[in-house]
Order: sequence, then structure tokens, then C-alpha cells
Amino acid sequence: MKFLPQGKKFFELFNEQANHLIKASEILKNLIQNFENLEEYSKQFSDLEHEADNTTHRIIEMLNRTFITPIDREDIHSLAHQLDDIIDLIHEGLHYTILYKIEKPTFHFEKMVDVLIMSLSHVAEAIKSLKDFKHPKKLMNFCIEINRLENEGDAILRKAMEELINNREDYFELIRWKEIYNSLEQAIDKCEDVANTIEGIVIKNS
Repeated sequence: MKFLPQGKKFFELFNEQANHLIKASEILKNLIQNFENLEEYSKQFSDLEHEADNTTHRIIEMLNRTFITPIDREDIHSLAHQLDDIIDLIHEGLHYTILYKIEKPTFHFEKMVDVLIMSLSHVAEAIKSLKDFKHPKKLMNFCIEINRLENEGDAILRKAMEELINNREDYFELIRWKEIYNSLEQAIDKCEDVANTIEGIVIKNS
């Protein structure tokens, strides 16, 4: 399937968004290994968030100027904002981590970040493969794995919250970690939203 030059540009911009996700995963890997530099990594994420916002605005502007699009307009709009939301939610989690003066990550925090990093990798690969509808199975395999990771993230969140609730002696600990865990889990959920949108695109174009 061949697209007009405008169509190629959409995929180039989506590749930019995929690269933002790859950079986000690299920051998260460094953060887990050097948690004492949390504020520096949060600043890096703030810069990345601005880059991601800029790419999203360019996609929406092009969408408003383009009559014929390579995939449904609604899907382009949804994907652009879903990918941007992932970055926003991760940055929100880091913001809470600094706000609540977290000195070291919990076991569940590390596990959730691991799942998030894997989710980001699969979403990025799926987005980079989006232009090639000749291999829908490849795209669907990415989506299946992203859905599996979302279930894993849910399980980690349930376990983490169960432990916090059982430790009723420290309600502040419950409050601050609940905010952090929820932001990270919502970022994983948003990865699944991207996978669901891609599944819809594959079905429409198969």
C-alpha cells in the first residue's frame, strides 16, 4: 500500500514519538540504577515531555491541513494523544516521587518500572512498524505482549496496595506511594490503549 507524501510525513512524526518512548525507557533504566540522581532524571523527563508535546502538536497541525490521511483521522488523533499521555503520566510519577521525598525505591516500584520499560519498548516497536500493513501479524504480536504486560502491571499494583493497606501504622506512606504507583500503572494502561488503537487500525486495513 502506497501513501501520498503527507502520509509518509505522518509516519515520520509517529517515529519521533516512538523515539521519545525509547528515550523515556533509557531515563527510567538510569533512574533505577542511580536513584540518588532522581531530580536530574526528572529534569531530563521534563525536557522530554516538552519535545513530545511539540511532536504531538505537529501531528495535529498536519492532520488539520491534510485531506487524505494514510489511516483514519480519528486513529491518528487518538494515537498522537495517547503516546503523549504516556510521557506525561511517567513524569507525573517522578514528580510525586520528588514531592514526597522518596529516598529509595520499593521492590514494587522497581517491578512496575521494569514492566513499564518493557511496555515502552513494545509500543515504540509497534509504532515504528505501523506503516507496514503487509505484516499485520507482527503488529498484533506487539499488541498481545503489551496487553500481557498491562495485566502484569495490574497484578503488581494490587500486591503493592495490599501491603500498604496492611501496614496501617503509616497512613502517609500509603498516601504517597499510592500516588506514585497509580501514575506508573496508568502509564502502563495508556500503553495498552495504544495497543488497542493499533489493533483497530490493523483490522480496518486488513
